[in-house]
Amino acid sequence: MNEATPHGGRGLTRLIAVFKLVKAMALIAIGVGVLDVLGEGTTETVARWLAASGMSLSGPIAERIFHTLSLLDSRKLVEISAVSFTYAVLFLIEGVGLWFDRLWAEYFTLFITVSFIPFELYELVKRPSIAKAVGLGLNVAVAVYLAVRIARRRRSRASGGGGRQVPSYAH
Repeated sequence: MNEATPHGGRGLTRLIAVFKLVKAMALIAIGVGVLDVLGEGTTETVARWLAASGMSLSGPIAERIFHTLSLLDSRKLVEISAVSFTYAVLFLIEGVGLWFDRLWAEYFTLFITVSFIPFELYELVKRPSIAKAVGLGLNVAVAVYLAVRIARRRRSRASGGGGRQVPSYAH
């Protein structure tokens, strides 16, 4: 048995890893998109993107987007891009570590996930929505899953099962 998973469950861990990696790619795209907007006229660039996606430029969604953009200056856009890239790095670390079934990645992901639950709960109470409730529920489920998985791995290591095998030449 390798260092990974003394009690199975690797498929769910890999699913979480893929989700983290997809979120990282989306955040990288957002960060690059925001930087692209900085290079040109913000409204013109976003209008081009919306038109290319087939969205009406006079619809309520487009109007909301344009209104939000009118409130943002280039400094704010740089901040949005920096935050997007920072979160992308965190999700990449989580995703890669979980994909390779590393215990440190489970601790890291558990810590990051649990640290956001109070903010998600606050947002859900402040402005309830189905999407926020589902997101919070998924994060709680991931946190519980990882906490149980970590406890099992620790128990397995303490009882001599699982754990990293040390090559005989290393003794």
